Amino acid sequence: MSFLQIRKRHRKPLRIITVLFLILIVAGIWYVNQLYSSVFENNVRIPEYELYLDQSITFHDLADSLENDRALLDIQAFKRTMKLMKASDAGVPAGHYRLKKEMSNREIINMFRSGTQAPVRVIVRKARLPEDLAEDIAAQLRFSADSLLRWLRDSAFIDSLGFDRHSIMGLFLQDTYEMYWTISPRDFIIRMKKEYDRYWNEERRQAAETKNLSPMEAITLASIVEEETAKEDEKPVVAGLYLNRLRRGWRLQADPTVRFARGDFSSRRVYLRDLEAESEYNTYKIDGLPPGPICLPSKSSIEAVLHAEEHPYMFMCARPDFSGYHNFARTASQHERNRQAWIRALKK
Repeated sequence: MSFLQIRKRHRKPLRIITVLFLILIVAGIWYVNQLYSSVFENNVRIPEYELYLDQSITFHDLADSLENDRALLDIQAFKRTMKLMKASDAGVPAGHYRLKKEMSNREIINMFRSGTQAPVRVIVRKARLPEDLAEDIAAQLRFSADSLLRWLRDSAFIDSLGFDRHSIMGLFLQDTYEMYWTISPRDFIIRMKKEYDRYWNEERRQAAETKNLSPMEAITLASIVEEETAKEDEKPVVAGLYLNRLRRGWRLQADPTVRFARGDFSSRRVYLRDLEAESEYNTYKIDGLPPGPICLPSKSSIEAVLHAEEHPYMFMCARPDFSGYHNFARTASQHERNRQAWIRALKK
């Protein structure tokens, strides 16, 4: 056999190997492309896609949801990648997920498969009653208002945190917090307790102590200040007035506590008959502070109590110009003149 015949004999297998090698290269490029391809159909329309899953679903259901929302650039590529990564029949945990435009199909699938959630921002706003708080928080998280209320009314649980049915509302501080959407109501309360302890550091506790107040008493007084005035520059003056009354042993006689005792927040007016309401929150009938806050005060109201203005005022009355500010007085006779001016303005 000649050398030429040998070369011809081996040329065919070499061609086959070369073709197979090229096929493998093309398949590899295709595979990598599927794993790392872009995920968004229109980067301007959906720069960031958010998905809330109330319960665990399969990747098949997930793909259908993404397809319905037209979130992906190529849904078929995403489905092929699911198969390549053996994720088709896997489950996706409940949660809040955020897809960003620079993510590949592989990154998206790994995110869902591991249940790597994106935190949500939860706003604790002013609220007067536990029911109001529960409704507001439940609208921002996965759990129901009733499930949160059950924990707020669990005496053994709130007692373990150092609160009771009157003071438990003081645990919650108005602010914006980041947490996972699937947090349980119990863990939400525990998280709020950590925020409460972080806020009430040694410096603030000492500031309250100098006013002969515990942190919860400071919050309770701040809730009255919060309801009395919306003017930030007036809050320390109002706080100082009520501290003067507490020091002298006077009843606070704060109208907002009467409205709270009455349970009617639709009217700002307080009538003489309302002052006789038998309630542990009616500061016209009880001595000292009520047993708990009458709303969730803002941090500025708490700070106003901790850094209250020192002055001789004992009385306050709304200004007759309806500006939202108050006239302050040292004596009952001065206060009566301010009150009559307010009544005349109302009649007009």
